[in-house]
Amino acid sequence: MDQSNLVWQWLNEPKEWKNQNERITIVTEPKTDYWSKTHYGFIRYDAPTYVTKVKGDFVFTCKVNSASKVLYDQAGIILFEDKENWIKASSEYHDENYSTLGSVVTNLGYSDWGYQRVSSQVKELYYRLKRKGQDFNIEFSYDGKEFHEIRVCHLHKETQETFVGIYACSPQESSFQAEFSELKLEFIQQ
Repeated sequence: MDQSNLVWQWLNEPKEWKNQNERITIVTEPKTDYWSKTHYGFIRYDAPTYVTKVKGDFVFTCKVNSASKVLYDQAGIILFEDKENWIKASSEYHDENYSTLGSVVTNLGYSDWGYQRVSSQVKELYYRLKRKGQDFNIEFSYDGKEFHEIRVCHLHKETQETFVGIYACSPQESSFQAEFSELKLEFIQQ
């Protein structure tokens, strides 16, 4: 598919970002995140997010290079239907030893979180999100060739159009730079 006809837009545009040589760089701002209600009791929808509107089934792939360094710093991919229904997948910094490679699925206003540990030395990952109806498959790769499943999930609210793209955030009092490249969107014909 010709990527040039995609229209990208910001949800929560950051103060500092650039789009140069097919690379998007975001500098996060402190106290930004996506989360809704479950366990922690707070609602946050203020992470810098760069998305395009899509209709139907698709596969979205992206390479993420993250200079995260403070607890909960994260950068990855996102699917956003509305504030109560969305999916994100990223590597979230924990400490110098490990980060959590995980996903959050928010249905009807309640988020859940599933994760596995990866070395904090891993700063570059590929993510892939596949949509078939209201079902989604989230995968990651170290090299962009061999992908491994993170999660299979479902969004309850039925919709044909949704937003898909990238995000980065720093839930604590921190900031870091994340670089996104090799963004690719393929539509699946039925």
